[in-house]
Amino acid sequence: MLELAGRDFDRNALLIMAIVNRTPDSFYDRGATYAFGKALERVAEVVAAGAEIVDIGGVKAAPGDEVDAVEEIRRTVDFVARVRADFPDLIISVDTWRHEVGRAVCQAGADVLNDAWGGPDPRLAEVAAEFGAALVCTHAGGAEPRTRPHRVSYDDVLADVLRRTVGLAERAASLGVARNRIMIDPGHDFGKNTWHSLEVTRRLDEMVATGAMGAGRRASVRPGGFADLRRENNVDAKTPKDLHFYEPANGHGLKHEERVDRVRSVAVQAEPAAR
Repeated sequence: MLELAGRDFDRNALLIMAIVNRTPDSFYDRGATYAFGKALERVAEVVAAGAEIVDIGGVKAAPGDEVDAVEEIRRTVDFVARVRADFPDLIISVDTWRHEVGRAVCQAGADVLNDAWGGPDPRLAEVAAEFGAALVCTHAGGAEPRTRPHRVSYDDVLADVLRRTVGLAERAASLGVARNRIMIDPGHDFGKNTWHSLEVTRRLDEMVATGAMGAGRRASVRPGGFADLRRENNVDAKTPKDLHFYEPANGHGLKHEERVDRVRSVAVQAEPAAR
């Protein structure tokens, strides 16, 4: 049973996490939701479209202008507080790898700390334990935050994903993060080239078979699959669009997307095949 924001979700739950980028240079929306008001409008839109979770980010993943912790806090904390006030039942996630930011956003009302860079700041898990927040443990292959993979290689990429993510999850649990609030993200494109990301997607069932995590209902969104969602349709054209978080020992499909309405529709179409 996965617990987020004091609510339990059984293994059949499919949750949609919508992205709101409080960045002026986002890869996806080119800063469309950087302004406070525009970002708040975006939250209202995705909630109306059916998102259960909103993931707020203050630093783009790709290389670019330096954003220190002070600036990241400026971009996220007051916004989290406003979203918490306006949408008291919404699950709020914040994408950060820094413990200073994690502490500030939890104090403002965040429910989930989404560490997309694989634990470069070990104190972030301590913050999650202190505040009772959920924690996402992501595989990034040891990459430094905001760097692109360059000639990265693995003897077995899935083995590395398992070793690192399960290690992060076990450490978080040892620090006091409840196991039913710990999620694992294989980290497509983080510390991986395209082949590695596709290989991880192909072998997701092997991750389940290890016993490290259970399988929830899964749905792939890719060219030629249940839907072909291209940028001309205002949807991110990256492949694979199979970005799932899994709670160790209990499977839950969680889609992490910019376009909630279309992804919800596709997930419903794909659901029977994923049972």
